[in-house]
Amino acid sequence: MNKYTLAFRLLKKNYKTVLLFELFYKLIGSTVFTPLLLGMLNLALKLSGEQYLTNDNFFEFLRRPTTIGISLIVLLAVTLFTLFEMTALVQCFHASFHNNKMTVAQMFQAGYRSAFRLFRRRNGLIVVFVLFIIPITNFAIVSGYISSIKIPEFIMDYINNNRLLSVLFILCMILFAIIALRWIFSIHAFTLEGCNYKKARKESLRMNKGRYIKHAIGLIVWNISITLIVLLFTSLSIGAVALVIKSLTNSTIAYSMTLAIVAGVLLLLLIVFANFSVAISFAFISALYYKQKRYAGEEIPTYRSSDITFHKLKKVLVFSVLVAAVINVFYVSVVTNKNFDWNVQLFEHTQVSAHRGNSSIAPENTMPAFQSAIEQRADYIELDVQQTKDGVIVVAHDSNLKRISGKNINIWEVTYDEIKDIDVGSWFHSDFSSVRLSTLEEVIKETRGKIKLNIELKPSGHEVDFEKNVVDLIKKYKVEGDCVVASMSYDCLKQVKEYAPDIKTVYITTVAYGSLLTMEYADVYSIEATFVTSKLVNDIHRQGKEIYAWTVNNESSVQKVIDVGVDNVITDNPVMVRELIYSKSLNENIVDFIYRLINK
Repeated sequence: MNKYTLAFRLLKKNYKTVLLFELFYKLIGSTVFTPLLLGMLNLALKLSGEQYLTNDNFFEFLRRPTTIGISLIVLLAVTLFTLFEMTALVQCFHASFHNNKMTVAQMFQAGYRSAFRLFRRRNGLIVVFVLFIIPITNFAIVSGYISSIKIPEFIMDYINNNRLLSVLFILCMILFAIIALRWIFSIHAFTLEGCNYKKARKESLRMNKGRYIKHAIGLIVWNISITLIVLLFTSLSIGAVALVIKSLTNSTIAYSMTLAIVAGVLLLLLIVFANFSVAISFAFISALYYKQKRYAGEEIPTYRSSDITFHKLKKVLVFSVLVAAVINVFYVSVVTNKNFDWNVQLFEHTQVSAHRGNSSIAPENTMPAFQSAIEQRADYIELDVQQTKDGVIVVAHDSNLKRISGKNINIWEVTYDEIKDIDVGSWFHSDFSSVRLSTLEEVIKETRGKIKLNIELKPSGHEVDFEKNVVDLIKKYKVEGDCVVASMSYDCLKQVKEYAPDIKTVYITTVAYGSLLTMEYADVYSIEATFVTSKLVNDIHRQGKEIYAWTVNNESSVQKVIDVGVDNVITDNPVMVRELIYSKSLNENIVDFIYRLINK
């Protein structure tokens, strides 16, 4: 029996048990584990004396002893919870290999016994393997919390825009992939052979010696094969429903009902595949493990059946459901400290801001980039301003001009006359060699009546009346209603409000957690897209405030922030974002159009 056939047999023998176990596992995670983890995070925030987390206090929060202690507890809890799933699957496939059936109760018992060995000596490195190496290499052998960990988009954008960091990132991925392959049998050795994790790693290295590439190719082929099977099955299912659609096209109601059936079938298939994804990869790794053992002429560990039954776990499960209910009620009513309003009215239209103008086709923060943003019908131009030595407000992101001009000049150390003729376009392309630094006044005069402005104040600490000078320009040209003033410095926004209470202010932050709504000088919160959630959007809207998401360039990320109801998307690709917004609003018309085509 080859490794692929063996993997299929391991899956087939106990597939019902595996599916039920994965459903229970995710149910426990969503009803018990998630509220507990969020409660721990809220506890850490409370003990630190902070009401919310933003850029200004995030690293100070992380350095507090209470935060460090709670973080370690959370890391151990997540490791234990994930290891529980992995070891239970290994035991289940071990039963399949020995041609034995296994119950859900026995899987839970097996996972419990193996996972809690984490706390024994020489098992500490398993935390690194489970939490970091496997997720980073994107091996489909973990689910739940670990598989949902993602690197924020703004960090990935920063890495991708820096050649050295990109190379280092790729090298790190290759290194982690090699380590993951070297340790690929460590969970099996740890679980089935009863050794500590240090010995399990050595056993995995021994079994893998000279076969890394072969095993990697096998794992890839296995996952591709399973994906193709799922796609084929999905296509056949949709095709079968399509035949029904074709036969019922004379009835609009029947057509709509059939579309609903298609959606239901796809959802069911997605749920099944999502629950099986971890098991599918573990089945193949288990098959490799057994093949390598037999190839080396080594004894395969025996299977020891447990006498535990589902009936014996009934009281435990009932108790767990009650605990889950209590925890969730506690979390909703006490931890979040919110009264839920199910009739939240979200803003219907999401607006688009061109990040530093249309910086994808013209130099950032320049007139050509702003003109392009106007032509592409963005709602706002997001731009950055600095103050020169003589108090002139110029448009630039960095306080030093070296990146965009090649000249090592700090804006706050020179007058405007000293820098007004510097070329700030050639770095982007030679066609823009005539582009010069713009003042905020020039930009307002050029864009007034054509597009709104999101003016971000970038204080360097050397300004004099910085906020007042910006406000004076806004008032001079009477564009108070056509602009917002933003900053990562809350003190800047406070100054703006003191000078002009009617100007809308935007607080920019990467991290967003806790009671942000206590920030009275912020009318809008501009938050890095990774931290934008439906709950956060609803909370902010309940207070009559708005939320922007930045800087969103990936289609799936754009769709996510649109779906949760953000008021403004800040992006380097305003055309793409606009198309997605239109497509969302035209869904019903598209469905109607498809119906008419099929009916003909």
